[in-house]
Amino acid sequence: MQFSKKLLILRKEKGLSQEKLAEQIGVSRQAISKWELGTAIPDTENIVQISEFFRVPIEYLLLDSIDTIDDCKNQKDGKASLIVMNIFGVLLIAGAWILTYQVQAWKMKMEGSAYANSAEYLKEFPLIIVLMLGIILCLTSTYFLLKRFLSIERS
Repeated sequence: MQFSKKLLILRKEKGLSQEKLAEQIGVSRQAISKWELGTAIPDTENIVQISEFFRVPIEYLLLDSIDTIDDCKNQKDGKASLIVMNIFGVLLIAGAWILTYQVQAWKMKMEGSAYANSAEYLKEFPLIIVLMLGIILCLTSTYFLLKRFLSIERS
């Protein structure tokens, strides 16, 4: 949905005339009319004032791909959860790798022998599953973060 339609809907939901909204924001009634008709776009300062007055995110006003305020919140929440998933994946990878070295050191201390490298040890130990899970989490969350970021940039 375009900015012009969003502004019209927000104004009508508040029960304001173009003139009353213009007074609140500090512009002329004609400016509001042009914005709602889509023949003009407000400058950055006016966008911020509109966002603050209606208590809506600026992204909601500017991005045509976001039709409702809930969509904007969901988009932000989704992005945050992808970032958390990515961090969790990195922690899984690091934890599996560190644990591999710790177990190898313990094996050396207890049995007097160790594997030549940690890759050999991972073949026999279930840490490979944790390591692979971490890699998969990192790759998928990074893919979806990039996909979401690039789709926002295009709109």
